[in-house]
Amino acid sequence: DGHHLVSAGWGGEVYLYRDGALQGTPLGKPFTHFAWSLDWSPNGRWIATGSWDRTWRVFSAANGQQRMAGGPLDSYVTQTTFSPDSQKLHVLTMKSLYTYEIPSGKLLRTINAGAASTNGPVTAVNRHDLVYRRHGKQYLLRYNTGESTLFHPKMTQLSTTGYCQITTHQKVVCSITGQKLLLFDAQTRELKASFNATKIGPVASTRMHPNGKWLITSHDDHQIIVWDIPSQRPILILPVPHGQFAQVTPNGKTLTFSMNRRIVSMPLDLSIRTRDPAQLLQEAQQLAGQCLDGIYLYPLGSCKTPTTTHSRSPAR
Repeated sequence: DGHHLVSAGWGGEVYLYRDGALQGTPLGKPFTHFAWSLDWSPNGRWIATGSWDRTWRVFSAANGQQRMAGGPLDSYVTQTTFSPDSQKLHVLTMKSLYTYEIPSGKLLRTINAGAASTNGPVTAVNRHDLVYRRHGKQYLLRYNTGESTLFHPKMTQLSTTGYCQITTHQKVVCSITGQKLLLFDAQTRELKASFNATKIGPVASTRMHPNGKWLITSHDDHQIIVWDIPSQRPILILPVPHGQFAQVTPNGKTLTFSMNRRIVSMPLDLSIRTRDPAQLLQEAQQLAGQCLDGIYLYPLGSCKTPTTTHSRSPAR
């Protein structure tokens, strides 16, 4: 909602940040393994999280108290997703999809599924459908019916080297590592765009910008890229040290991502290209609490000239 933020970490911790606070409130005790997924219910009442220790928990967003929990399940919990009416919670493992009633926590259904290549979405990117991989094939699952269908039988590359993620605007993004990104319509399976991905690493997370014209991807090689769908070209590339997870606010104006053990937010404004580089560097250093000295990052204030830029005289 632009005022609150929830984060999960490799150490199993889950924190809630209220009204722009820089210090988060821990939600319960840490998991015994990665806290790999988070979701905030559409009605704003609940926060769900799951872990590689095969358990899941639901907290009250109002007071941070744990209200429900489950597990151990049959495998790692890779995704937690509330239904659009906030009355169900879908918990995905590497093998199965469990559906629970909210707020009773009663198990309603268990069906066979598979691993979703979502890399721990911070909030659900789609509350109606799920794309998962099982036995080398990509399937599209409808949450309300539990029905699964082979996503794109004619795309043999998706069965061998592809990983797909479903996002908003009913779009599916498939990554063929080291080759290309493919953007499909989830309903018609029609290919909408193809992006050259020969020089980028595996996709960690995908987001559709609210304008429906930009695709935002984060990558395991520490890049975040904003792609322009009509032109099928990148319009912004951000090198982000140890950054994998990206989220865009509902108004489309702010990009939030992880960087080391920090959470960084920045304006998503492409007019940034017209601004003075020295001023941008200074703002970035203030936000990160670090300064750039040559090719190294140090605590802010440790650099001799943290915001100095040097101009080179033309060669004679």
